[in-house]
Amino acid sequence: MIGWNQPNYLIESSIRFPFSAEDKIRVVLEGFHNQIPVSDLCKREVLSPTIYYFWVNDFIDVGKTRLDGHSLRNTTQG
Repeated sequence: MIGWNQPNYLIESSIRFPFSAEDKIRVVLEGFHNQIPVSDLCKREVLSPTIYYFWVNDFIDVGKTRLDGHSLRNTTQG
């Protein structure tokens, strides 16, 4: 049995596959609901709080742009 203090366990547990867009949205929305502290959410998701708040800012910026009536198609067409 591998213990938490053995090097292989520490290396394997620190490797995280990239989050999908759906995963990012799920995590951000869960943080918005305030059901658990952001620090606990980040620990559970093996995520830096800095990255979490970066996602929150992106989520809000994209939402503001969309609510202003811009879509991805409109902003990329010149």
